[in-house]
Amino acid sequence: MKLNGVWLFCGAVVIAAAGFALPVGAVPASPSAEATLPKVLKRAGCTFGVGAYEFTVVCPVNARLKGVNLSNADLSGAGLSGANLRGANLQGANLTNAYLSDVNLSDANLRGTNLTNAYLTDANLSDANLLGANLAYADLRSVDSGTSLRGANLRGANLTKADLNGADLAGADLRGANLKFTNLQDANLRGAKLKGAKWSDTTCPNGRPTSSGC
Repeated sequence: MKLNGVWLFCGAVVIAAAGFALPVGAVPASPSAEATLPKVLKRAGCTFGVGAYEFTVVCPVNARLKGVNLSNADLSGAGLSGANLRGANLQGANLTNAYLSDVNLSDANLRGTNLTNAYLTDANLSDANLLGANLAYADLRSVDSGTSLRGANLRGANLTKADLNGADLAGADLRGANLKFTNLQDANLRGAKLKGAKWSDTTCPNGRPTSSGC
């Protein structure tokens, strides 16, 4: 359903010709819910809706959110595809099931952030701080422009069953990361720090499974 020309959603999204994330089974935001939307998101043209998730927000594609402070925010299921969140503070935020394809999160603070099952294809996470972040089941495949985690801090991050097919992890710090059942096929691990990483049925860049390290 539309609200002021913007679709709110509580399920899967597709991209409309107008540049917004369109919903399946969308519901309108109530005035009281709208009032709780962080001002930084309102200014970027984002809209709040209540549906399957307690906090559901959809933003215009290419929303300008550079350097914003959204630490500890509940953004589960959010539609932020294509948004510019470079240098943003998302420490401790809940981004489970969020749509973040083509998003710019370079230099962002994602320490301890929950990105379980997040959709991050072709995302730019270069030099991002993902220390202790939860990326279990996250989709980080390079589909078109490529997913970049170059120089990212992924120490102690949980990447269990995450899909990083073709992702660029050159120079990334993966020490102590959980890489069990992670797909790293065709990923670039040149210069990556992997000491203490946990392996089990992990798919290496060459396509071979390993439980001892790529």
